[in-house]
Amino acid sequence: MKLQKFKISLIIFTALIMLQPALLKDAALAAETTKSGAVNPIATSLNELLTVRDDTSLSEKDRLLKELELRKKILSEVLTLSLDEVIKLTAKVDALPKFAEDSREKELRDGFKLNLESYTAYYTDKSKKLAELTTIDQIKSLAQKIKEYRDNAYNPQIKQIVNFLLLFYNEDVLKIANTRLDKISADIKKLEKLGYIKTGAFADELQLSAQTLSGARALLEEAKSAVLNPPKPEEALSIKAKPTPTEEAQSPVEPNKLVESSLNKVKSAYDTFLQISKSLRKILGIE
Repeated sequence: MKLQKFKISLIIFTALIMLQPALLKDAALAAETTKSGAVNPIATSLNELLTVRDDTSLSEKDRLLKELELRKKILSEVLTLSLDEVIKLTAKVDALPKFAEDSREKELRDGFKLNLESYTAYYTDKSKKLAELTTIDQIKSLAQKIKEYRDNAYNPQIKQIVNFLLLFYNEDVLKIANTRLDKISADIKKLEKLGYIKTGAFADELQLSAQTLSGARALLEEAKSAVLNPPKPEEALSIKAKPTPTEEAQSPVEPNKLVESSLNKVKSAYDTFLQISKSLRKILGIE
């Protein structure tokens, strides 16, 4: 009986531990889509440029030549990093599940893929043009055009793509958490039936976990609605142009914030799962 007791409790403990990789995957996605990197080559090159511009030991000709070289290097690094970002996002969009032909998800995914293809073409074209430039003013002009493109066309769309991706990664996290809750509940019932624990001993914890995951689901559905049916550009401009106190109070929460709140609820459910595990190990005398 002791061996049987150990096997059952081990099943529960293992189920709890297996929850962690899903959270890590979701957190990794968020980090990867926002991080600038531990070593930023652009920042390093910018510091070099500032040093050269303040270097009084250089002749005017040498200073301008070095400045030209560094400005070209900086813009080349911007374009390289941008292309790398597009490639990674394209791979993530390609890895999404297959959607129904007439679904809003497929419509958005296909649109995002076309946009990502256009970004690749744009940055590739600008990289070729950069190689042909011979003056500082030409490089400054191209840099300004790229900045305006990123601010007005690229960044807003990339934000939508990232939000879209996070929906489905978080969907996986939530599904796994609910599956594990079902497994834990079933194992606890086994222990109750065998008489190792009192019936209903963990009823409150299991109910709390279910309610927490239900709240996580509601937040995720709200985020999904915002991502799949965003306000039309003219509607967004209208709100921004003349926000009333009521509109400000009722302004929609950003989808990524909703996903983050959903994930926090899932993490809270994990905390309850782990507390159940600790209590069970104590009751069953397992170190």
